[in-house]
Amino acid sequence: MRVGEKAGVGNIYNFTRNQLGITSFQSKDKDSGPMILGSSTTGVTPLQMAGAYSIFGSGGSFTTLHSYTSACKGDGTVIVAPKVTTKQVIDPDTAYIMNRLLAGVMQGAGTASGYGVNDGMDSVGKTGTTSDNRDHWFIGLTPYYVTASWYGYDDNLPLAVNYSAHPPTLGWRNVMRAAQAGLTAKQFPVDTTVQQIEYCTETGLAAGPNCPHKTGYYKAGHGPGETCTQHG
Repeated sequence: MRVGEKAGVGNIYNFTRNQLGITSFQSKDKDSGPMILGSSTTGVTPLQMAGAYSIFGSGGSFTTLHSYTSACKGDGTVIVAPKVTTKQVIDPDTAYIMNRLLAGVMQGAGTASGYGVNDGMDSVGKTGTTSDNRDHWFIGLTPYYVTASWYGYDDNLPLAVNYSAHPPTLGWRNVMRAAQAGLTAKQFPVDTTVQQIEYCTETGLAAGPNCPHKTGYYKAGHGPGETCTQHG
């Protein structure tokens, strides 16, 4: 919430609608604080969610959503093709930092831990749940594809909570395993300008030798400047 308030709801609205193509947002949504947490008048579709998350696997570029590449005659002459454009919407280092944060969701104590596609294939993503458990989401990326999975009822009834088998995440993994069968395992390209620094989880400073720590990813020159001394 603090980050969203600092960025400004209006700026979030303009960016997601104008840069990421989420045109289902309505003008009154830009005056709504809950939009920071994903609330909007009419919601978003799985296709829109997949498109928005694609920028975290493409180095920050967004390509117009489309369902076909072209329609051709038998001789290969193109009859019709969609108007597709690609534009840079966030910095490549920002996209890579977000990619690594999303990787944490599928590792260790992350909410999608253990749901990676297969050994050696980089998988990143984000789970999501709306109020009263009426919608469960998972949007996941690999170096090949991005897929959004939604689970819920047509009549908006609450869902049972069963985190031992999160349905949209399980569904995502099964679909992606089939879609990527036979493909060479890949990792997302590393942005070498991003600093990888161990930080103290209690103070946020660079970790000392005895600090509880995690790996942080920072834009060049924006990492913790001091080393924690609280833990000896």
